[in-house]
Amino acid sequence: MKANRLKASGIAHKETYLRLYLIPVLGKKRLDAISNADVQRLKSSMEGKSGKTVNNALTVLLGKMLRVALEWNVLDAMPCTVRLLKTQHPEMEFYEEDEYVRLVEGATHALQ
Repeated sequence: MKANRLKASGIAHKETYLRLYLIPVLGKKRLDAISNADVQRLKSSMEGKSGKTVNNALTVLLGKMLRVALEWNVLDAMPCTVRLLKTQHPEMEFYEEDEYVRLVEGATHALQ
């Protein structure tokens, strides 16, 4: 990660995900031994976490590690399929006109 000149905060984020989510489930399992059942165990272990958090663990770490291993010829083929959770995007809430007017007035007053 450092060789690719990632920011320190990005490296820390990835190391945290590894420590909290991947290592407890996958342990010292070799990349070529990770199965679809392991991916499902990982998803199950993160029950209660947001879909975004689970998908980050799946894509940013597990998926990326497997793709890099393929690129570097460490793996001959993907040992498993990494499918993301479906996530719902919350609907955007809009202010009623009177709420909007109060918000703008409050912001204007705060700036004075």
